[in-house]
Amino acid sequence: PRTTSPEKCRLIEFHGGQCHFVDDSRKMYEESASLAAETGGHYMDQFTYAERATDWRGNNNIAESIYQQLKLERYPEPTWIVATAGTGGTSATIARYVHYLQHDTRVCVPDPENSCFFD
Repeated sequence: PRTTSPEKCRLIEFHGGQCHFVDDSRKMYEESASLAAETGGHYMDQFTYAERATDWRGNNNIAESIYQQLKLERYPEPTWIVATAGTGGTSATIARYVHYLQHDTRVCVPDPENSCFFD
């Protein structure tokens, strides 16, 4: 989005990347796909089929690993799990897993100030 910090843009450009700005952050993914098509690039859509990329119910994901590690602790089921926003994949996996197993754990995903979703 156009609100991306100049420092972040400088770092991207320092490493050879180019920044393409959009005014409406809700259209970032649509614009990314269009830009890839126009330039002969590839848009790596990590969200559309994310739930199929890994078995979030199974024993090979971060949520299950967290609960396995906590099994031996005094309080094996946390009241809260706080996950950074990032792409949302980690927090979504944890939240799905918690809901699926009907744990009382709550998941908090704070939105950092000046993130592309901050408003």
